[in-house]
Amino acid sequence: MGRAKRRGAQQSPDYTTYQLQLDSPVDAYRHYLRAYPSAIQAVNKPDLVQLDTWYYNHLPQLIHARTPPHCTANEIVDVVKWKLARGKWRPALLSYAKAHTNATVVAATTAAFAALMLPSGTSSDTSDASSDTPPTSRAPPPPAAVSAALAHLTALKGVGVATASALLAAADPSVPFMSDDAIEAVVPVRVYTLPVYMRVLEELRAVGESLTKQSDVLTKERGAVRGVGIAEDHGNKMGEQATTQEGGKEEGSTDDVWSVRNVERALWCSGACMRAGKNVGVEKKNSNTSTKRKKTK
Repeated sequence: MGRAKRRGAQQSPDYTTYQLQLDSPVDAYRHYLRAYPSAIQAVNKPDLVQLDTWYYNHLPQLIHARTPPHCTANEIVDVVKWKLARGKWRPALLSYAKAHTNATVVAATTAAFAALMLPSGTSSDTSDASSDTPPTSRAPPPPAAVSAALAHLTALKGVGVATASALLAAADPSVPFMSDDAIEAVVPVRVYTLPVYMRVLEELRAVGESLTKQSDVLTKERGAVRGVGIAEDHGNKMGEQATTQEGGKEEGSTDDVWSVRNVERALWCSGACMRAGKNVGVEKKNSNTSTKRKKTK
């Protein structure tokens, strides 16, 4: 007899020409989050790959290793370079960033991170700093705390809400970076104001919670489907069976906890692909489909 057909298996939708919306399904977000590294390379901006790696993997650990947590003057310059390389280049912003003294930056970032109630100076905080859960798995800071933290940073000359959010996002993955793509996913007009940022914070956190719940459901459903397939096919190898029983996750599926950091990266990648007129890092199967992002009022 032939191999028994597994029940419940469905063909994955094609998201290669799909622009993300706030209510897009988790598979669409996964598609673009996994393409993010390739998109960063494809943008082909000087030093962006190195700056992006530094911003997500190294700067958070540097911040949390200090007592109290803070950034230095050189680090704020590099954060601005990263922000501009990832978006639109504005030389004046970089000039302002370079003019700040180290003492001024340390004082402002110390106060801002204190407003977020960040822990500091422990090995657990350092190891968790670049992950996609808040340090020591604490609850995300409330909107009022985020607003207070932004106020400390925007007091610096030339530091607007978007730049300030980039500094906060480096310290806490539950606080989103105010990228152009994050703004456009939430409001119809790109405006860099505190009220708009607070909406971005609210919406991206809600999206993250929804995607995490969807991930949990899909993991259980796919695990159950694979379990049925194993029961029907007694010729499977023991190694394959053990792998399937571990939870049914797809190979390379590490994006099951959706911080706002991951939500924003997926939105940025989707926007970058649409601007480039192609989907980078993945095979493009259908070039005739085009979906514009829905903007909520």
